[in-house]
Amino acid sequence: MKFPLKLSAAVCSLCTTPLVLAVDIEHPRVDEEIIVTATLTEKNVFEVMGGAAVVTAQDISRIQPANLSELLDLQTGLDITRNGGALSVTSLFSRGTSSDHTLLLINGQRFNSATIGSTAFQVIDPEQITRVEILRGSRSSLYGSDAIGGVVQIFTDKQQEGTSGFLTMEEGSNDLQRLSVGRGYGDDKISASASLSYEESNGIDNFGDDTGFNADTDPYKVASSNVFISYIANESLSISFSDVYALSESDYDSQFSAITAQPFSKSRLRASAVDFDIKVSESIDSKVSVGRSNDESNDGDRQQPENGTSAIETERYTAYWRNNIVIKEHLVATLGAEYTDENVESRRKYEVEDRQVKAGFAQLQWDVANIDVLMGVRNDEHSDFGGAMTGSFSTGVAISDHYRVYANWNEGFKAPTFNDLHWPGQGNPDLLPESSTSRELGFKAMYPHAFFEINVFENDVKNLIAWAPNSDGIWMPTNINAAEIQGSEIAGKLQFDSWYVATSFVYLDVVDAQTEENLPGRARRKYSVDVNKSFEKLNVGVLAKLQSERAVSFGAPIPGYGTLDLYLSYPLSTDLALRIKLNNILDKDYQIDERYNTDGRNGSIKLTYSF
Repeated sequence: MKFPLKLSAAVCSLCTTPLVLAVDIEHPRVDEEIIVTATLTEKNVFEVMGGAAVVTAQDISRIQPANLSELLDLQTGLDITRNGGALSVTSLFSRGTSSDHTLLLINGQRFNSATIGSTAFQVIDPEQITRVEILRGSRSSLYGSDAIGGVVQIFTDKQQEGTSGFLTMEEGSNDLQRLSVGRGYGDDKISASASLSYEESNGIDNFGDDTGFNADTDPYKVASSNVFISYIANESLSISFSDVYALSESDYDSQFSAITAQPFSKSRLRASAVDFDIKVSESIDSKVSVGRSNDESNDGDRQQPENGTSAIETERYTAYWRNNIVIKEHLVATLGAEYTDENVESRRKYEVEDRQVKAGFAQLQWDVANIDVLMGVRNDEHSDFGGAMTGSFSTGVAISDHYRVYANWNEGFKAPTFNDLHWPGQGNPDLLPESSTSRELGFKAMYPHAFFEINVFENDVKNLIAWAPNSDGIWMPTNINAAEIQGSEIAGKLQFDSWYVATSFVYLDVVDAQTEENLPGRARRKYSVDVNKSFEKLNVGVLAKLQSERAVSFGAPIPGYGTLDLYLSYPLSTDLALRIKLNNILDKDYQIDERYNTDGRNGSIKLTYSF
């Protein structure tokens, strides 16, 4: 699919059309940022006793990230690595934990792959996202497996008022073409929105080794959709439906047979849910949710199509029940249960293709005077390996209306994946779940237009799963490693007049507990600053990122680097907005992984028509 973007012609024609909305990048007040993911109740970020952040729709509109991974890489405590260009395999590290130690939720539904633990979140179009809530540090006492490093929840639940729509056209470097369209309607009973997005690009040369077919660029294309519908039945009941769907195809380079092979991958991802929000009484509100997530991957070879493809598909069905109970003023209990059924289908038959998880959890929030206490416990029963119980305890003191100190202790665990346990011929059914114990001290300061936080943390992770030979010399997943993580974070936001500044600094020390060697893939220090200035109409911003060296599995560490990005937006009329993004404007030559390339100077230009 190709669509020409004759930008000058489009500007001239559309500027003459009277519409209703251009672009709103007004920054919400810092002290009004609300997060639900932290406690399953509404909390101001200032009140959360741990590292937390909210990325708003205004943030996304202002920064103009090319994809979700680019957006997450700007957040405090998160680090992204990628095997080449925009749609290549992407890993998310939260506070130095492994790439499958961060739980990814989409509208409350688990999105981590049941086979490999991580998923291709980079295919989600940022324009379909209404906000992102981020928790740094273990939250297994609320969410169970996969939350050793933290939780990232993506929301696409756009509430509508009246009728509105948008059309976005974009062109960029590497023959980037993107088209997005959406429409919404809302009244006092029903709110509905839907959007479609298509993107394709010639990509970059992903792999550093240019042997054979590796010397070419690696194109990709992705199509996605998002649907959200909510209905208020009465004062006690509201019902909502959400569906996020993405199809992608991308070429990648071969490390082993580049002379004869030109591999590519197709994937299909989906997360759907129906939620019932029930006001049982003045003191009890409940949520019942049923959902399904699905991921399917197919690998093939453009040079040898007769070899067919390898295909793996996993499905997850979830039933969830949560109750928030106000026992008395300043005392709130949360009780809940969750049931999950996961199954996998593959051309190579797994030894076990289906498993279930039954979980119950409880949480108590108590605040009196200037002291807050939060306690939680959860028990997960896995059909694969039995039970896993995790707990948490947090306490905080409000020094004043603007300053707060806190401490927390959390247990976490990560269940072995289907591949770990049941991969044909090499799975290890005797694996134990990975486990962690984390501790954190923090300080937060909050004013209407300013926020500052500093956190010091450590996390001991045991029973890390890694591939190793057994007594017969067969390589298989084994509980052989442990990691010790220590770190600190400093982050702040400041709004004054027409200026907005956000900055963060993270220091990490992540070592193998036995060898005391640095674990690969993590930057030891990471600094970012986002400076934004609004003029009468023009909005201009600069993003700077600095990262220190990264350890690798073999050889010398990868050198550190710094990049500088520029973005701007300008309303051409009340209905038409122009956005320009320039990335790596200094054309820095750098690597995140020693085997893969990154893009040089690149950019895009975007027109958004609102109606």
